Amino acid sequence: MGYPINTTDDDLFFTPDDNGKGAYYSLYTPKGVGRHDIYYLNIYSVDNPRMYLVSGRMSAEGAGDPGRFALYVVDAETGDTVLVNRPATGTGKFSFELAAGNYNILFRGPGYEDLIQPLEIGSLADRNGVNLGNGISLEKEYKEKQVYEGEESMIRIQDSLLVTEAGGKAEVTVRGVRGKELIVKTFRNDSLVSVDTVEADRRRMQLELEALPGDSRVEVGPGTKRATPTARP
Repeated sequence: MGYPINTTDDDLFFTPDDNGKGAYYSLYTPKGVGRHDIYYLNIYSVDNPRMYLVSGRMSAEGAGDPGRFALYVVDAETGDTVLVNRPATGTGKFSFELAAGNYNILFRGPGYEDLIQPLEIGSLADRNGVNLGNGISLEKEYKEKQVYEGEESMIRIQDSLLVTEAGGKAEVTVRGVRGKELIVKTFRNDSLVSVDTVEADRRRMQLELEALPGDSRVEVGPGTKRATPTARP
């Protein structure tokens, strides 16, 4: 293990404890209380958290090389971007390390629809690494939009600015979208946090949004003819 756990003196016996989070070991040192003292070592801490390997493979419809794309790891609670990574040129493979927590991974490429995949890390099984597999594939951006006619030509939002406590629920009234689909995008610090598709069953409906800490932006727009959770408004 090297210094200071292992020295040139008679240091024997290293015993992991608490599922590898700490350990007991004996150490001979003139500064100790006796000849051999037993010490406890915190292996992981706030400043030195356990890291988990995350890997996978990214592809894109009709793209020769996904290496020009990028993925952004966003903290699901704060909305902060904690890591930016690019898949390998040619293969599309990627890997990086994250501490335990809840994240949203945003996969993005020019001319392609954004794809968001939630990721929760921290279970015992995750210690061997988290493999997202080969099924991460971006679809080409669909330019054609729904055309609203007459009274449904405009989506109207009752409140444009809401202030509430973090973690609470904010209700927004939306009118003029009966029988259509809405795409609701949430941004924090200019980073996309989530994308949701909402089925509108009436002309006047209430959108319930979870308030994030600080200032955030929510965009509401019509879905495409091929409505998916990643369609652009």
